[in-house]
Amino acid sequence: MTAVGTVSAIYTQLSDGVYSDISSKITYSISDVDGGNDAQKFTIDSNTGALSFVQEAQAGSYQLNVNATDSTNGDKSYTQTISVTVSAKPEVKIVF
Repeated sequence: MTAVGTVSAIYTQLSDGVYSDISSKITYSISDVDGGNDAQKFTIDSNTGALSFVQEAQAGSYQLNVNATDSTNGDKSYTQTISVTVSAKPEVKIVF
């Protein structure tokens, strides 16, 4: 698995921007953006929001929705579309 990072800003949006009375236990999930299929290439830790590729990262651009939900009240949730861009590895020439 290739780690991408932790989606912590969405918690801030959920707690500060949308709801002021959420619990401290947030559950994270991912889904595709409008008919896309990029979400299947990722996994997210439902407790921490750590986002990773399921397999080795391939060069390209990906879009997916990250959803943060208050685990004590499922009606309180916030979804953010994120983009992940992976650059191709530069070729390295080895000279003997």
